[in-house]
Amino acid sequence: MATIGTANASYYASTSIARVDRLNSTSVEKIAKAHQSIADGDRAAFASMNNTFMLDVAATNGALKSMAVTQAYLSTALTAIDNASGILSQMQQLAVLGANGTNNSADAAAIDAEAEALADAFYLSLTEAEYKGKRIFAETETGSKLSFGGRGAQGTFGIDVFDYDNFYDYKNPNTESLLDGVEYQVTRELTNIEKEAILARSSGSAEEDIEVGYVFKTNPSESVNVGAGSIAMLDDTTRTNASDGNLLTYTKGDGAKRIDIGADVQATGEFNGGSIEFAISDNWETSDILSLASTDKIFFRDDGEVVYNTTIDGVAYAVEIGKIDSEETGLDGLNGKPLKINLYSDATIPAQSPLENGNFEKPVRIQGDVPYKTFTIGEHRDGIVASYTVASGAGYAAANDTVSTGLERGSDTYSVTFEGGNGTGFRANLEVDNGAISIVNILDKGKDYKIGDVLTLSPGSLGAGTGFSVTIDGIVNSAAPGEGAINIEDVTSRVFETVEVYEEQTGSGVYDWGENYSDNQLRKVEATAGEAGATTDYYRSAGATELNLGNLGNTNIASVFNGNNEYTTLIDNDGNTKLSYLDQAIILERVDVANARPQADMLADPSIFAIYETDASSEIVKEIFDQPVSGSQAVTVTSQINPPFDDIRGSDVAIYARQEPTLNDTPIEPGDRFTPIYGNEQIVDSAQPGATPNYETRRYGTDEYQAGDTPVIDGTERIEVGLQNGTDTPIYQRQTGPGNYSWGESYQSGDVVKEFGSYAANGNGDSNYYHTSAGTYSWASIGQFEYESGAAFSASFNTGDVVLEKSDTGGAGWAAVLRLSEVPEVAFYVRNKTLNTNNVIDAYERAKVIGYDREEIKNYTVRNIVEYDRESITHYERTETTGYSRDKVAFYLEQKTLLTKNVLQGTVEKYIGEQIDTTKRAHTGWDRTEQSLIPNWTEYNDQVIMGEGPGNNFFEITETENGTLIQSFLDPGSDLGTGEYIDNSRTVQIPVPGMADMLKDPAYEVPPYEYETKLANPAVKGRDDFTPATVLSDGSVELIDRSTDGIPGSGLKLSTGNFNFAPGDNFGVYHGPAIVSDVFTASKDQFLKLDYAAAGLGDDYHVTGYIYNVDENNPELHLAIGDTGTEANSRKSVQVPEDGDYRFVFIVGTYDKTGGRLAGADMTIDNIVVENPYSIQQDALTALAQALQYSKSSGTDDSNPLKIMTTKISNGLEGDDEVTLFDETNINLVGYGAVDETNGPYAIVPTYDLVAKPSSAQSLGGGALTSKIEAVHEQLRTARIEAATSYSAIAAAIENVTDLRSQYAMGSNTISNLNFTQETAYLSKIQIQQDVAAAMLAQANKAQEGLMLLI
Repeated sequence: MATIGTANASYYASTSIARVDRLNSTSVEKIAKAHQSIADGDRAAFASMNNTFMLDVAATNGALKSMAVTQAYLSTALTAIDNASGILSQMQQLAVLGANGTNNSADAAAIDAEAEALADAFYLSLTEAEYKGKRIFAETETGSKLSFGGRGAQGTFGIDVFDYDNFYDYKNPNTESLLDGVEYQVTRELTNIEKEAILARSSGSAEEDIEVGYVFKTNPSESVNVGAGSIAMLDDTTRTNASDGNLLTYTKGDGAKRIDIGADVQATGEFNGGSIEFAISDNWETSDILSLASTDKIFFRDDGEVVYNTTIDGVAYAVEIGKIDSEETGLDGLNGKPLKINLYSDATIPAQSPLENGNFEKPVRIQGDVPYKTFTIGEHRDGIVASYTVASGAGYAAANDTVSTGLERGSDTYSVTFEGGNGTGFRANLEVDNGAISIVNILDKGKDYKIGDVLTLSPGSLGAGTGFSVTIDGIVNSAAPGEGAINIEDVTSRVFETVEVYEEQTGSGVYDWGENYSDNQLRKVEATAGEAGATTDYYRSAGATELNLGNLGNTNIASVFNGNNEYTTLIDNDGNTKLSYLDQAIILERVDVANARPQADMLADPSIFAIYETDASSEIVKEIFDQPVSGSQAVTVTSQINPPFDDIRGSDVAIYARQEPTLNDTPIEPGDRFTPIYGNEQIVDSAQPGATPNYETRRYGTDEYQAGDTPVIDGTERIEVGLQNGTDTPIYQRQTGPGNYSWGESYQSGDVVKEFGSYAANGNGDSNYYHTSAGTYSWASIGQFEYESGAAFSASFNTGDVVLEKSDTGGAGWAAVLRLSEVPEVAFYVRNKTLNTNNVIDAYERAKVIGYDREEIKNYTVRNIVEYDRESITHYERTETTGYSRDKVAFYLEQKTLLTKNVLQGTVEKYIGEQIDTTKRAHTGWDRTEQSLIPNWTEYNDQVIMGEGPGNNFFEITETENGTLIQSFLDPGSDLGTGEYIDNSRTVQIPVPGMADMLKDPAYEVPPYEYETKLANPAVKGRDDFTPATVLSDGSVELIDRSTDGIPGSGLKLSTGNFNFAPGDNFGVYHGPAIVSDVFTASKDQFLKLDYAAAGLGDDYHVTGYIYNVDENNPELHLAIGDTGTEANSRKSVQVPEDGDYRFVFIVGTYDKTGGRLAGADMTIDNIVVENPYSIQQDALTALAQALQYSKSSGTDDSNPLKIMTTKISNGLEGDDEVTLFDETNINLVGYGAVDETNGPYAIVPTYDLVAKPSSAQSLGGGALTSKIEAVHEQLRTARIEAATSYSAIAAAIENVTDLRSQYAMGSNTISNLNFTQETAYLSKIQIQQDVAAAMLAQANKAQEGLMLLI
């Protein structure tokens, strides 16, 4: 049907005629009034009318072009319809031929094939017919708009789309619900839930492909059983009401409703490794939900694991039989997806495991290593003086040499050794006071003394006194070797140096040269030049004296001595200048210039005062010389040299004056200089002499960098660890809350995360250890102590205090701690215990370069010189030296000197102090290092090399008998004695698999990420014997708290640490550390099961876990894990092949997957059990079927009322062993509204085939195809009539509009020339419109007559 209907044309024409008739009558009436003059207002109206005419003319011009194009469109449509009609005619002939009963099968097939080809051509002729890119046959009845010119006149045109789907299957309606085994096309944007439903039910679909137009086929539902068995869901044997039939009625609001609590599964054999799957197969919608109810037989955990309650030999067990398939395929029964339970192949009966500490809940055990002796500086002694009584005596005297030695007392009172008694070595510093002797401090307590021993000084010591002695009142002994550091004495020796002793004054007085002296000062005497010890001294004033300098005239010396506190000056009544000395001032004597040394030497001597001659105005007199002398300055005079310049010297300075700015008006003189004066600037494209380049900044891409370019920065970008360069800024991990590190240091939220590097044995680590609880240092628990500086030292510590470590030898960085006693001594040395930590780098930050800016020459600026600014020399200035001058010295005043020396009496040994013999070391005890051991497991903290090919390598562990420790004793009271070590360990070789034995191999290449694809060096493949080049963090084996992951208890974590492979070892593999279980006994067919997780840190993991029989030579390794990847978290198992004794071995490893050389990974294992297998049979399957329930999503109001649910049970085997059972159950939904399928997102993909073939006339009747062809042909005839009518109507409109355009032009000229009145022109316009409307009405009526004839 053409949508430019003839009824519209008639309506528009009739309306126009009525309107124009009214306007024509009004205009005639106005003209009859016969106006003879035109007012000014009429002139404006005429101008406005003229503009309107011009717009009408333009509109009609456009309308003519538009209607001509529309005619061409309709002509193309008529051609397409005629072509389609011709194809139908040929098909009609084939339809009649196909109805002939004499056709054989070959004839029928040939006719059908030809008819299908013609049908396809018919479809294409209608769907692909276009004019100027526009579909000929519109998809709606609205059609397209067409303007007839000005004043808003318009119409519509177009050809309706044909609906011939009953003849040729080319479209299908949208639908909300889907069927199994049907091909659909997506017709609108899908929600994520709808996409997930497709992925779950259409094998081979990928989420990224699902968009409008995507074609997918739902998986077909199977129904034929394979093997013996049956499933009964709501059949005669299980339904509760026989009248229900195989039907579940679900009423809106029922919630989750169990489908059949009496369901029954009959099957033989076990279904371990199989599955049970429930699915809505017909009319499934995303609002359908299938789930399992918790029953007395079935319950499931949060992670989807299904547990079956059963009884075996009278004992109740909760057996883990499977898991809902939700992680990989999403078959979790939600949002219209099937519900699939994967049955475990390794289902086991829970039991006490023979593998001890498989859950790693036992606390770590501490084992001591081989004990070693500890020493402290000093020696063991008996008979050490502990207390004594002193008899002071009388008449003693100490040496009087303190002035020369600088000591507090005479040198003979230091480090005095005592005589007598049974022992030796008692030594002390003494003091003599009024003839009596006292002990100042003990330097050495000696050894082998006995109580009652009397000690004295050697005869003659400290003069001729008598009565001094020391009586020993108490002694102590050192602890026995190895039993502590109590009373260990330092072995010291006294240190002396030889010093000279000089004679001292015994009173006060004045030397001959005037210097005062006092008691106890060193005595001086005059010396001669060259005499030993002679030094320069000065004559001094002994009381107030003066120096008379005579009449100095204008010379004034007062300024020389201003501020000097030893001298004053005055001028007496006779004009004499006198210099007065204060007491002990240095005597000065006058030195005339004639008798003086060279002036420079005199002025440089600090003991000489220069007195300068001055004039009446107090200015210093200058003396003039012809030649330079010491201290003189040149005297110069400047003169002017005028033209002519016949004798110009190089040092003369030219003086210029500006001349006229031209070169031609004034002669050029020698020495003239010129400054160019430029005209206007010009811009040129190429370089020219004198041109200046102009630059502009141009931006280039990141791959077009050249030296000197400036990078353009747009923020920053994140760089993963291992891909950074030296200029990137690290981004550190931050703490998310407060806590404490393992070394005791606290941290707050937002602090940078640290990780343990290593214990800093030199004390220079960047972090301290901190106490995590209060306590007392055992090595400082007896006695009182203070630091050598005097600060208090406490053996107690609190939580958060820095940990101190102790040394008996000290050294750089150690602080000495003294034991407080009568004679304090160093007890030990301490320092902060430190470690090296690393800030944990999360990633790096790099300035994001989006391009480069480059300065490039845009053009050049040229300036032409139009004239010069000229300067000429007017004269020269000449500077000449006429002589040399300096300040004139009148005379000098020099300090008077002599030579003196101290009187040497002899030499003495000065006591410097004590030197400790650090080579003397006393055995004070035992110590040992300790290691934390995981009970029932043995760590191997080194690299494990698997090697290429099948496994033939091993690593060695040292272990003790199951559950035992090496015995190491430090207790002196132990039966075995101090420092005993009973090594009951043994060395065991642990076999390892080869790289070829792993269950998954590395790829040895990088897929094309954002950087180029990298391929491994062939020499790297299959090897794992690479050594890390740079270790970023150490590998470890440790127990971890898994509660942070929501898992109760502890687990075992193995980590390779992070490191870089060496250049050339890209894509390398590294293994280690490892851990090995104690030997355990297992029976054939038992399963070892464990929780397993692995993660790549620096890059991918490459890990393994396996068991082997310890009694076999070259044992076969049975792998539970042999995997590589980025992240894993699953349950693993391995089955015991034979009865025997086994070990479980785990080896962590890493694979440089990206080829960037950064590697590192960890692996966590937990909950290892050894359990007997459980056979999943029909009773468990029945319990699962009975637990099935159906529900609709909350808020669902509309639904397809009838659905089919299928149940599929499979044992997972193939061939003769396969068992696969099916069942179908109907579900009837009540209370829901009908689904508006037209809004559905899917449509069944059309077949694009004939609905009925020519050969079908034999079975469906002769008119099966011909009747359909005739119906379509009727639609084509109707469409052709509509198109032809529209074509004729537009042709007539073109003719009328052409005439109207001429009338508009004439009216416009008339008004413009002002030859007619406004009303005459207006009347002409109305008459033209009246004629056009009458013509269009006539043409419209003709079209209607044509339609009536067709009808």
